[in-house]
Amino acid sequence: MTAARQLLTHRWWNEERSQYELVISQYVIDEASAGHPALAAERMQLLNGIPLLPHAPDIVTLAKAIMSLGVLPAKAQVDALHIAAIAYHEIQY
Repeated sequence: MTAARQLLTHRWWNEERSQYELVISQYVIDEASAGHPALAAERMQLLNGIPLLPHAPDIVTLAKAIMSLGVLPAKAQVDALHIAAIAYHEIQY
């Protein structure tokens, strides 16, 4: 399952990303830079040049509110941060 997700993600980055106006948050950078150093370097290279959304403390507050609704599993706290960052900055998704 993980390999299939990685393949789909890789394909999207290579074939679809140019059709979108991308932005990233520090949470994306944190995730991309984790793990095996060589693979992390490849992921970080893909993020090069994508605008970075500024951090705001309200993003964490919003993520906690999202988690308190129970709409995401407990292990999805980082996903809640991604959603909160996009919502806070009113990015069209």
